Amino acid sequence: MPDPITITLIISAAVAILSFWPHIVSFLSERIIPWIRERVSHQAGEVIADLLTYADQGSTAVRRSVRELWRRFRGVVVSSEMKVERSDASTAIARTTTVVRDEAGELWKGTEERVVDWSEIPTAIRSEFIRQNTKVGSLDLVAAVEAKVRERAEMEGMTLTN
Repeated sequence: MPDPITITLIISAAVAILSFWPHIVSFLSERIIPWIRERVSHQAGEVIADLLTYADQGSTAVRRSVRELWRRFRGVVVSSEMKVERSDASTAIARTTTVVRDEAGELWKGTEERVVDWSEIPTAIRSEFIRQNTKVGSLDLVAAVEAKVRERAEMEGMTLTN
């Protein structure tokens, strides 16, 4: 069995390739394949073009799946808000209320309450505690997740729709 470092390197390489896939395809199809067709052989260029086309089908399917998962997330999770009330210097009570839509379109609301350490409180709320000298803070978790997903998608050249 491969060691954890090897697995991490393989996963990192795969993520990097998927992240830059449109740029890789563009570079290979505009520069490398024509160069190979011209300087090496037309047949070698065609083989590489066929391999690139085959690989693109897999990459495109992964990117399409990410878009579909995002669409489903937005359709199911209606809202999610975390309210944190500071108990003492090192702990707080976090109440997370989430509203989801089931397959029949009915809305369900659930609330989870738990004691969290200072380090587990989201940075935005900790910052609010420090800057505002307050003991209560809140965070729209759906908006926070959406911002992170959109930021990551933009870095990877993807466009997500609601």
